[in-house]
Amino acid sequence: MPLTAVALAGLPGVAVAAGETPPPAPEIKNLSMDEGTAVCVSGTDRPYLRSAARLKARLAGHPLGDGRFDTVGGEFEITWRDGDGQSVTKTLRTAEKQNGSDFTVTVPDVVPHDAAVSWRVRAFHGDAVSTWSDENGGHACEYVYDFTAPQEPTVSSEVFPSGLDDLLPVLGHHGSFTVRSASPDVVTYWYDDPSTRKRVEVRPDTPGGAVTIPYFADRTGLLYLRVQAFDRAGNSSAPVEHMFRVSAEKAKAAWDLTDQAGATSAAATEGPDVPAGEGVTFGADGPAGTAYPKSARLDGSASGHLATETPVADTHGSFSAGAWVKPADATGTRTVLSQDAGAGHSFTLGQRATDEGAEWAFTFGGRTVTGGPVEADRWTHLEAVYDAYTGLPRLYVNGTATTAKKAAAPDESASDGAFQIGRARTAAGYGAYWSGSVAAVRVHERVLVDDEITRAANRAPSSLGLWDFEGLAEDAKRAPATHGGPAMTLHGGTLVANSGTTCPEAYLCAPFPPDFADATLALDGESGWASTTEPVPALDESFTVVAHYFTDDTEPEGPVTVLAQGGEGHEGFRVRYADSTWQLLVTDADGKERMLASTPGHLEPYQVWAQVAVVHDREHGTLRLVVDNNWKDELAASHRFATAGDGALAVGAAPSGEGAHEFLHGAVDNVSAYRGVLDQDDLSSLASGNEPYFPVPEAS
Repeated sequence: MPLTAVALAGLPGVAVAAGETPPPAPEIKNLSMDEGTAVCVSGTDRPYLRSAARLKARLAGHPLGDGRFDTVGGEFEITWRDGDGQSVTKTLRTAEKQNGSDFTVTVPDVVPHDAAVSWRVRAFHGDAVSTWSDENGGHACEYVYDFTAPQEPTVSSEVFPSGLDDLLPVLGHHGSFTVRSASPDVVTYWYDDPSTRKRVEVRPDTPGGAVTIPYFADRTGLLYLRVQAFDRAGNSSAPVEHMFRVSAEKAKAAWDLTDQAGATSAAATEGPDVPAGEGVTFGADGPAGTAYPKSARLDGSASGHLATETPVADTHGSFSAGAWVKPADATGTRTVLSQDAGAGHSFTLGQRATDEGAEWAFTFGGRTVTGGPVEADRWTHLEAVYDAYTGLPRLYVNGTATTAKKAAAPDESASDGAFQIGRARTAAGYGAYWSGSVAAVRVHERVLVDDEITRAANRAPSSLGLWDFEGLAEDAKRAPATHGGPAMTLHGGTLVANSGTTCPEAYLCAPFPPDFADATLALDGESGWASTTEPVPALDESFTVVAHYFTDDTEPEGPVTVLAQGGEGHEGFRVRYADSTWQLLVTDADGKERMLASTPGHLEPYQVWAQVAVVHDREHGTLRLVVDNNWKDELAASHRFATAGDGALAVGAAPSGEGAHEFLHGAVDNVSAYRGVLDQDDLSSLASGNEPYFPVPEAS
């Protein structure tokens, strides 16, 4: 049965009026500060707050039975020491509310900085009060009031010192920043990463301690590290910015291998010239679309190599080595680049024999990283990278990276020897001779970053032909191409519609595309189409094919083909419109046609020119359909052609045997084909009637 008022009167801390029962004592778990963000604790765990605290208690009323409770209020007692060290106590009472209510009070804004505040609470109903929350096994709630911001931090770095005048040649280097504050209560630093601009939090081991922020310089230009210090109460310092300018260090050695036929050594753009063996022939074709029109061809014999007299790179630290290569043989183990070390080598880069042929491989420190199968007579860019900071070797093939799963370590007992192009040394002597062409050999004593390797592996697109039908008679049956492409034969009901043509049908008078010239190829929808006299492009290379069309038949009765290449028993692709859907079909090497991708769409209405493009990215194994420059992800499918194909490029119909079917009723203009991958900006230029600009990558 409940205690009587007389009995309660004998307990410490409890005052009652005759006949009244006090409410239950507050529970520590129901007490908090700052809207519940800080729980009730004391001692070393007490929080630091930077504003006048709001104290909260959830209080219970005395039960009356039948689910009813007395109302209840809260009495808060708050104690601190003033600036003279004298104890100050304030008592704040609330109005009574329903059982289980939250009661809040705000501490008076007279508490001095860095003062420790202690508080407790008790419940009351009328004149009856409970025990204090710090009695009978409870404890006081404490916090420290801190509203003073910490001092600005300082930032220092050996690798990335602050300065706007001097360029730091540290691209691809690891380093760190040391951040410290003179304020002893700093517990957190926030910084913006110089590369990503993402905000990161880091904590010192002890309050007021310094922190070290690691950083890898992966971009050039003006960069900055922005830092703020925060104390235990969350007060922040003013931000500071450590600004520095990053540039790229030159290659340790570089040989373009574009020397004139008959040369006996390779001239260096960096480092020493390198003599060539008798099995090296200069003047071979280089990788198209690069700054290296020529290359050196190595015949795979013992004399087919180039070698320096001294080491090029210190492979005990970070280094990168790469080249453009075209293997003559896709079998066996063959080395493009290596460096002697002791009786063997410190690394090798080249191809490694497999059961199916060979795969690209970079071997260093007991680890081998591979990067896919080798294809004969195909230019490939290779880059081997060893990051001494992470210990991980990485191999890039045409800009795509594969990283070792385990760290490698150089053999510290082996001294670096001569740098080799076209062979590698083992305990049995030199071997693994390279057979094929090599260009643009580069060696760096640092990590090459992804952007650098992407640029080095880039090949600028080049035109394979443009068919604009300009300057032709209306009844012409042959349309020459600009940029050296093959001519296009005009079949069946085709008509070259010039600006002055009298129009037998309305579609011949449709407006010409912006900045296109004065002629288009009009198709009658029954027998009119056009095709090249020779295959273009080569399907087993990266390519882009573009056509512009308009039609007055927006919902044809059957499928219509706008663009096609090959097919009918050999590899090819086809773009058609059927059942309100754009479709990309491919014919595989076995002659079977299948749907590769499709998307709901429509033929553009009369008097609106539209653009259709097919983009084949061989390096990444994708074939993409682009309609009106809409780069939908679902229209980029995995596909890589196995052969160059031998079918003609066709517009306005699908080739079939000696003829064609699925005729387009409308017109086509500015049909173009390119070696390489055109991007969205390039296709936008073509849609406006402008030729895109393809700058050849500069020599690295």
